[in-house]
Amino acid sequence: MFVCSPKGMWLILACCLGIGCTSLPEPKLTKIDPAVPQNWSDPSTSYSRVRPWLADFRDEQLQALIKEAQDNSPGLQATALRIELAQSRLKALGISNGPDFNTNVGTSVSHSYSRLTPDLGDYTQNFNLNFQISWEADLWNRLSNQERSAALSIEAQIRDQQASRLALAANVARAWFEAIETVSQLQLLQQRKANLLDRLQVVEESFQLNLNDALDVHLARSDVASQDNRIIGLRLQRNKAIQSLEALLGRTPTGQLSLPKELPDLPAIPGTGLPSELLQRRPDLLAVEQRLKAADQAAIVAYKARFPRFSLNSSVGARSEDVDKLLDLESMIWSLGVNLTQPLWNGTELEANMEQANIQTRLVALDYNRILLNALQEVEAALSAETLLAEQEAAIRRSATEARNAEDLAEEQYVTGLVSFVTVLEAQRRAFDARSALIQVRSDRLQNRIQLHLALGGDFALPAQPPASG
Repeated sequence: MFVCSPKGMWLILACCLGIGCTSLPEPKLTKIDPAVPQNWSDPSTSYSRVRPWLADFRDEQLQALIKEAQDNSPGLQATALRIELAQSRLKALGISNGPDFNTNVGTSVSHSYSRLTPDLGDYTQNFNLNFQISWEADLWNRLSNQERSAALSIEAQIRDQQASRLALAANVARAWFEAIETVSQLQLLQQRKANLLDRLQVVEESFQLNLNDALDVHLARSDVASQDNRIIGLRLQRNKAIQSLEALLGRTPTGQLSLPKELPDLPAIPGTGLPSELLQRRPDLLAVEQRLKAADQAAIVAYKARFPRFSLNSSVGARSEDVDKLLDLESMIWSLGVNLTQPLWNGTELEANMEQANIQTRLVALDYNRILLNALQEVEAALSAETLLAEQEAAIRRSATEARNAEDLAEEQYVTGLVSFVTVLEAQRRAFDARSALIQVRSDRLQNRIQLHLALGGDFALPAQPPASG
């Protein structure tokens, strides 16, 4: 039997520590120093504080629909369950890092047989009771780093959940205004059809009186039929838009949702805050920042896996042929073991694990830069579109005014015989197209405003109601 002297034990311990510490350089925590402009490029930008945006639209029905969508969203529910699952795993990880307690109670029966006395047998029954404790000392904080990495990953998931809530609110608002736009366009088409029917009646009466020819009648009838075709197509588009909205709400998409007939007025442009404030406000940036920290901790865990591990194992128990004497001191058995584990022959695997962890950290850092550039681009594009769409709406309003004046003048001149009916139809078409384009650009501005709020990472929640005065 080999017995190691205390001096030899210290020598072995020193060798193990030496092997463990002759590893690659310890990974450094990744520092985030993104290049962010001081100001936005649009000179008309307001740098006031970003506020919750949903209340700006003054639409209680939209607020209720967003809440309904969030309550019924399978995606958000699944995300919440995944976070709960990760938290449970983190809890189990924390428990596993502490002492491990086990107990064992049992009995055994043994039989000895002798050739000299084949008819006799010796049966022995033993009872045993054991308590075992095992614990690994976190000498290098490896277990703490592992737990920290898991906790940071959960924080990233929570930020992802916030981003999903923002995206869902924005999608509901987009679908809501898109559906209202189709209702407004359909109402405009129906008004135009009513005007065309009135015009057709006048043309047919004039034809009966030989005041015009059959060409005017055919043109008027063709315009009415063409309008019927456009109305049918827009009805299909309206039903599809409403069904898409109902699906977002978690409802059966029947297309029966009640909608306003006109788009709301566009709220005043919100404050944007400074570009650097995106880093503290956008959930996707906050999520990838937490993932980067988690990757740093995982790389440190891979680095410390090369170090020795120190653990204690202890057991206390009893064994007796008589269950009544199981708790007597004479039956007690105890043991205490100290283990020192040092990886020796899997160094290549450990170095590969470290290399993979470092690469993963670099990938997450690149992902952070990509998301940041995308966030800056989204804000800049939305701010630029705010200005251009406002100019476009002003131009369309001027066009609509002139087209309406031209329509009135063409009808007056047609009655006096100064212009043909084709001129009247063209003037009517221009006036209708301008009014339709005005509805479209108002919808575009609402959609861009939602995109601006989403790009800024602004919260959609309503501000807290002040307490009622007593």
